[in-house]
Amino acid sequence: MKRFLLLMPALAMAVSCDSPGGPGGAADEDYFPFSTGSNWQYDRLGEIDTLGIQYSVSGGTSVSVVSVTAMVGFDLVHTLSVGYDTLYGDGVDSLFVPLAGTGFIRLDDGGVWQYTDSTMTDSFRVARFPLAVGDTWEYLPGGSGSVSGEAEVISLDETVTVPDGTFQDVLHIRYTIETGVVTTMDRWFGPGTGLLKTETQVTAGGGPAILYDMTEDLVDHLILPGVLP
Repeated sequence: MKRFLLLMPALAMAVSCDSPGGPGGAADEDYFPFSTGSNWQYDRLGEIDTLGIQYSVSGGTSVSVVSVTAMVGFDLVHTLSVGYDTLYGDGVDSLFVPLAGTGFIRLDDGGVWQYTDSTMTDSFRVARFPLAVGDTWEYLPGGSGSVSGEAEVISLDETVTVPDGTFQDVLHIRYTIETGVVTTMDRWFGPGTGLLKTETQVTAGGGPAILYDMTEDLVDHLILPGVLP
């Protein structure tokens, strides 16, 4: 389960390609801006139920673009995320959990993919172009066995408020992963800004028991002019 959750912070950025426009004149790639040195900062707030102990969680994550490389037929974005969570539980000591990871994102005219490991042989499909409300696709890499995952475009015109401001014409994508437990993850992307908000919930068999509940809100961002090598 943790494998899927740890991939999420690196998805604040992506693409450089030509796609049809969305509401408000936003093109598909506008929802996934990138450039070397750009940075997104998020607050994290949630709850975890583990081994019968319930923890409240607060923390933060910073995501940066290390480099953007033009390859044959696609662009490759290298990202770095760093941060922390602090877990608080009744009757137990608080736990400090560092968060860190490096990632690679592939961008082309067909959409956005995030590689699952450094060998770049498998990837999650984060978005499919052209974006269209109601469009669905297989989210997980091939050969995932009994694990299943689907993504769906919920909306292209939502208004979302986070600590960094209020954003319009927001893209909303929902990802559902079943691994024995059910992970539902909603992400909102702002045109020209990138990932604004993520809500992740893990339930046991899709039932009422919530094992993991986390909200990540954008608090600040810096997007530098993109210059490909």
